[in-house]
Amino acid sequence: MPRQWPFAGREEDLSRVAELLQAGPGVLITGPAGIGKTRLAAEAAANYGEVIRTVATEASREIPLAAFAHLLPASGAAGNPIRWGADLIARPGLVILADDAHHLDPVSATMLEHLVRHRGAKTIATARTGHHVLDSLRKDDLLARIHLDPLSEDGTARLLHGALGSPATDRTIRHLHRLSGGNALFLRELVTAAQDAGILADRGSGWDLSGPVHLSPRLTELIAAKLSRLDETERQVLDYVSLAEPIGLDLLRQLVPAVALESAEARRLIVCEPDGHRRQIRLAHPLYGEVIRNTCPTLRRSRRQRELALALASTGARRSDDTLRVAVWWLDSGFPGDPSMFLRASRYALATLDTPLATRLGWAAFRADGGVETGAWLTQLLNLAGEHEQAATVLRGIPAPADEASLTTLTEARLQAYGLGLRQLDQVKRIYAEAIGRLRTPTHRARIEAVYAYQLAVLLDCRPAAHLPEPVNDPVLAAYTAHAKTTGLVHLGRYRQAADLAGRVLGMADGWRNARPMALLGLELDRHTATLLGGDPATAEHTVVVDHEQALTERLWPAWIGLRLMCRARSARYAGRVREASRQAREAFELTPFAHRGIVLGEVALAAAYGGDADTAAEAVQAVADAKHPTGYRILTFWAELARPWIAALTSDSPTVVKTGIAVADLARAHDLPAFELIALHDLVRLGAAETVHDRLIRAASAHEGDLAPLLADHARAAGDGPALLAAARRYERLGMILYAAETAAQASAVFHRPGPRPEAIFAGAWAFALAARCPGANTPALADLRDPGLTSRETEIAMLAVTNMTSKEIAEHLVISVRTVNNHLQSVYGKLGINGRDALGALLP
Repeated sequence: MPRQWPFAGREEDLSRVAELLQAGPGVLITGPAGIGKTRLAAEAAANYGEVIRTVATEASREIPLAAFAHLLPASGAAGNPIRWGADLIARPGLVILADDAHHLDPVSATMLEHLVRHRGAKTIATARTGHHVLDSLRKDDLLARIHLDPLSEDGTARLLHGALGSPATDRTIRHLHRLSGGNALFLRELVTAAQDAGILADRGSGWDLSGPVHLSPRLTELIAAKLSRLDETERQVLDYVSLAEPIGLDLLRQLVPAVALESAEARRLIVCEPDGHRRQIRLAHPLYGEVIRNTCPTLRRSRRQRELALALASTGARRSDDTLRVAVWWLDSGFPGDPSMFLRASRYALATLDTPLATRLGWAAFRADGGVETGAWLTQLLNLAGEHEQAATVLRGIPAPADEASLTTLTEARLQAYGLGLRQLDQVKRIYAEAIGRLRTPTHRARIEAVYAYQLAVLLDCRPAAHLPEPVNDPVLAAYTAHAKTTGLVHLGRYRQAADLAGRVLGMADGWRNARPMALLGLELDRHTATLLGGDPATAEHTVVVDHEQALTERLWPAWIGLRLMCRARSARYAGRVREASRQAREAFELTPFAHRGIVLGEVALAAAYGGDADTAAEAVQAVADAKHPTGYRILTFWAELARPWIAALTSDSPTVVKTGIAVADLARAHDLPAFELIALHDLVRLGAAETVHDRLIRAASAHEGDLAPLLADHARAAGDGPALLAAARRYERLGMILYAAETAAQASAVFHRPGPRPEAIFAGAWAFALAARCPGANTPALADLRDPGLTSRETEIAMLAVTNMTSKEIAEHLVISVRTVNNHLQSVYGKLGINGRDALGALLP
């Protein structure tokens, strides 16, 4: 990384400063410390030849002419010091760079004003927000003011790119932008600390953070200096806000004097923001909190947290997240707490998909109680974290309950622990049989049947889940049932039913989210898969982009963000944006906690294989096979199996490819997974082995819902039929499946070429090449023999103008050539592309 960071992120501000200097003699740049005022001023001054700099510090404010002392002789002025100094310094075209002008001593400030007002000098001054600087120049419109706001997220991204030499990942940009608050100085210190710690590195998909960023000693000192010289009540304000932000103004007024709040606000240590009918207090910068918390003694911190909890509890904890805040403060204070409070807070934390916090509170509830409800809840959380053996240990210590409600709760936890967790199918069946024989209440039985069916589905037995009855009016039971049923339906090829059911139950999530938060992500994943495989890739991608962006905005647990990003990668792969798919899949893998990474590996493998990277694809598939990232979601790891024939196509001969692909299809059939069987069979069509699977694929496709399965069947039927292959390619293109369209057009070109080169073959090849150009990173076998049609730069230029409906005469006038030359070039273009006229040009040009 360069010692001085490049100038980036402030290009518009620099242009504005330049405009103001053109229009008048001076500009004052204001903003908080570290925001980039000095660098902006220096970049603006670099456009001028005669530049001098003043040197102003807090220590020199009482020394006359201290800011200009380095420019003046040691002997003092005989008369007027202002005129004397100005006579020595003034010259044509002079620009005075007055950094930290709020530290100028009065005589220096007066001389600077004199040079600007009477000697033709220009000035570029900087000052911290809130200081009155060079007021007489500003009053007479001789000094324009520009205030620097924090860098935008885009500005942060550009600055990071310039400093690091290549782009950072989106999540790293967001995280560093939030931490730095758009402050360039803080950003540099954070990046330096992260690189020194080895957690910021270029991992292929861009510079990425692999762990939390800790403050460097220098950055801590910078912030500590800002927070120095606080009195006791101001320190109380910052203690409370750092532990609780955002904290309601009314709550804070119970804890500290109003004058202390006003003082902290005046010193720009806190900000007051409206929040509906309330006002919330935050620290003025995100990093202040970390410094304050790190320097707060343990006993004082514990006391502050208890005081916060008591104060909020005394108000009745009216807002939905108040219970969570009270529980966390109480837990962190170290004082004994109420298990029911911890349990309620844990449920709320999971409803917001903050799994680590939910687990922490779950342990607190269980340790304070040890009963069925808290124990069963804790085991669900431990399973989510991949702590399956520990979950089973907790369950073994819970005595058998006598009532049906507790039995239902405990049975659900045991099914999940031995199903999703330990993958012990026999145990799952035994637990279910024992419980269902004892349960009599219909809602209890329906809930356990749904949980049991879901365990079977994720362990590759989808029929029981698909055959569950439609959800009833009870929203919580509907979530249990739909979570299982959509998983079964989507993998049996019943895409429309799955997408419709997922959409309906997600639409009433407010009624069940707190009770069954895990169903939220499951239904979103099933809806995406059903919509995508059902033949509506555009809707599938739009929906998952919205879901993913919402997860980022709400800063959900990384697993939820990672799995949504995995779905985005799948959508990108189906659309043909292979490089994007590969990047997103790798980023999703890094984001997803260890216990759930196996789910993402299939997409990592497929995206790598589509890009021709056999090693990465094979490594990902082997990691699934070796259970390096063990998961009970076997249904979701099956995607890795689909990568095997693609890897074989990159590393082996055609018979091996066919044998591998049929083995994958047979495995899917053996587990009664029609959706995966159809994909595996069609992949062999894409890999040139349609004749081997033609009949089987057509039969398989007939059992699937949606618009995509019939197209896959028609693609298989079209093998060896050039026009039919082109028709299939057009249908793929209309669906937005551009890579599929490119491969099918390439197959058509090969068919047309068999009797020898013909216009149809040339056209199909040119169209396939143009389609492939819309698939960045794609390197599949069907594209290997495509050739650039070989248009010259002039032919391309004329063709591009022709598709805009310009006549030959208009093109000739535009390019200052003859009409005959235009027509000759167009005829050459038509011949190279295998077409007869302009109508087909648009589809064949990049």
